[in-house]
Amino acid sequence: IRRDGGQVFIVDISGVGEIDTETSTHLVRLAKAIQLMGCRCVYSGLSPAVAKALVEFGADFRSIATTSSLAEAVAIANNPPGDPRT
Repeated sequence: IRRDGGQVFIVDISGVGEIDTETSTHLVRLAKAIQLMGCRCVYSGLSPAVAKALVEFGADFRSIATTSSLAEAVAIANNPPGDPRT
């Protein structure tokens, strides 16, 4: 992020079928670290089961963009923050 000046970091978890509490905590921590480096974090590929588990575990994703597909994440990355399409 720092070396290349990235503004958006996409984490695709489309291959993840289920998660546990520890994994959800790591996902939140990773996003926070990305944000602290001045980059926007977008999690893509969230299945309904993973999204449900994140809610059940109390993961705070309020400041983290999430999408169900990589294509949606790329669309977010291509639009600046505040754009009505994001």
